[in-house]
Amino acid sequence: MAGGDVTMNGKANLTVGNNWGIIGNNVLMTADSNNDLVGNFSMGTGSSISATNNLSVSGAGSITLRALAAGNDLSITSTNGSILDDSNQSTQLSANNVTLFAHTGIGAANVADIDLHTNTLTATAQSGSIFAANDQALTVNSANSTGGSITIAAAGDLMLNSANATGGSVTITATGNLIANSVSASGTGANNITLSSTNGNVTLGSLTAEDSISVSALTGGIFDDLNEATKLTITGATGLLNLTALNGIGSGVSNGALDLNIGATRIGAIQSTGGGDIFLRNDGGLTIAAGDLLTSGSINLTVGGASTITSLTGIQNLTMTVTNGNLTIGTLTANGNVDLTTANGSILDDGSSGTQISANVVNLTASNFIGTSASQVATNANFINTNAGGGIWVREANSATFSGTSASGDIHFTTTTGDLTAGNVSTLGNIFLTALAGDVASQASTLVSGNVVTLVARSIGSQLARLFVNANIINATANNGSIYMTESNEAFLNANSSAANGTIDVISTTGDLTLGTVNAGTGAVNLQATNGSILDGNGSANNITAGSNSTLMAAGTIGVTGDGLDVNITNGATLTTLASGQDANGTSVNLDGVIDGQEVDPGANLNFGLPNNPPSGFVFFNSHQLFPIASISISPVVGPVIIGVTDLLSPLFSQSETRRKPALFAF
Repeated sequence: MAGGDVTMNGKANLTVGNNWGIIGNNVLMTADSNNDLVGNFSMGTGSSISATNNLSVSGAGSITLRALAAGNDLSITSTNGSILDDSNQSTQLSANNVTLFAHTGIGAANVADIDLHTNTLTATAQSGSIFAANDQALTVNSANSTGGSITIAAAGDLMLNSANATGGSVTITATGNLIANSVSASGTGANNITLSSTNGNVTLGSLTAEDSISVSALTGGIFDDLNEATKLTITGATGLLNLTALNGIGSGVSNGALDLNIGATRIGAIQSTGGGDIFLRNDGGLTIAAGDLLTSGSINLTVGGASTITSLTGIQNLTMTVTNGNLTIGTLTANGNVDLTTANGSILDDGSSGTQISANVVNLTASNFIGTSASQVATNANFINTNAGGGIWVREANSATFSGTSASGDIHFTTTTGDLTAGNVSTLGNIFLTALAGDVASQASTLVSGNVVTLVARSIGSQLARLFVNANIINATANNGSIYMTESNEAFLNANSSAANGTIDVISTTGDLTLGTVNAGTGAVNLQATNGSILDGNGSANNITAGSNSTLMAAGTIGVTGDGLDVNITNGATLTTLASGQDANGTSVNLDGVIDGQEVDPGANLNFGLPNNPPSGFVFFNSHQLFPIASISISPVVGPVIIGVTDLLSPLFSQSETRRKPALFAF
């Protein structure tokens, strides 16, 4: 049959006979034209219907299709039944636009799906499932099923504007690129969303499933639609998110992270099989266990709630931000950098001795704390940078360079093996830097600044790279080496070196240097206050112990009258002093204690005046016994050396002179 417009009606059933060919401009085929809700439409073997323009087939009952073609629109409607395929993949519905509506289902699984050759598809099943396959690129305007599932495949690119399954799942497959703007699966039964591209990228908008969401791009990447309002949401308590892509998931462009709204433990496996980068943003927190995130590339995570990394390994870099809540770290291993931030919370260790953060560079930023006194954050890194509003506790397994800033909390950093190289470390609180089996070294142009700075190491600083400190109190202990520091503030100093011939060398560039206990054992003590005095800060207790040639230099005085520095200089060592200032009694150097085993009585003064400024400059030994002085070096001064109160021992000195054994100084 052929002609212009063709209209065929059946009061009940309407059947196109075997091998019939119906051709028209516009073709309208209707079963149940009397509207009594009874009437099927069917096509015999070898039959076909084609329309130059539009083709419409409708019926109250089931509609069984073979070959239908329309130049523009093809519409199939079953008001009280199903739309069925003849299970012959060579017979298709061919049109520019195809619209399918059925009261029950549309097609069936596998070869019984509706075979299409179209550009756009709109499909609705009121109480059943939808099964359709297109042999070319496809745009799905909408696909809606109630009480069933949706399964659509395209041989090429597929644009899915909307798909909603109530009481079933949604499965979409494309051989090219797949774009899913809005997909949902909810209701009773299994409500999963499965999207797959076998040879292209997948771009995701809003996906909502009561159960699981699975997306794969076998040869491409999975990308976000760049709209933060559209998310991948799992509403059920047991559903999982599974994402697999060759080339990465999400992107680093603005709003390029894949937006999620899933529970903390709802990650199944998110992986880039080709080592691509992963960018994710979740409304709440996440718990990341072994196998949850897999790539040899980098991972960027932004999460909105308290989160835990139980195990994450094999990656290049990790950048993770928790916008609200704490971040707890177990095993975290990256070849490159790890950057962790809690905008409104703390970064915490999981408390296990067998877990740590391993990376080249570890950057930790927290609005509250980093670690706790009971559980330091464990690291194994080359460089560690921290910034916190509260206290910082970090424990490093090997040598590392450490920098840290806290608004007001204490900073604790410990290396258990190897050296601790101090970068910029700053807080209004206290600082504790400890190298249990190595040195505390200095980095060029860096400063350790805090209220009380406590340093414990094999050695602290070096002659060529002094440790620069700005503190009110310094406690420094070198267990097997020397101490070289420069202090830029008035400070109270306690220093101890237990190494043989170790040196304690401290320069204060601003204000006075007040001494507690400075003990070099058999080594040397060299102290300098370039803009202040060197003063006693511990009463009658000993200030300086040294067994090698030592030097005290001050722009002000060394000790003051009545409160001289308490010294113990042994092994025949030389104590060289130079003080440019005078106290109220006109004295410059005031020492109490023992020099080479000989007592300098409390209250006695070893007094070197201003260089080249006569008549200042007196050397007093207030003693009531004969004693040899191992070595006392007097810098160039003009003045007499006086024993006791009145006895003049020598004439004016014009240059430095050292008195050594067996010279006797006596009344």
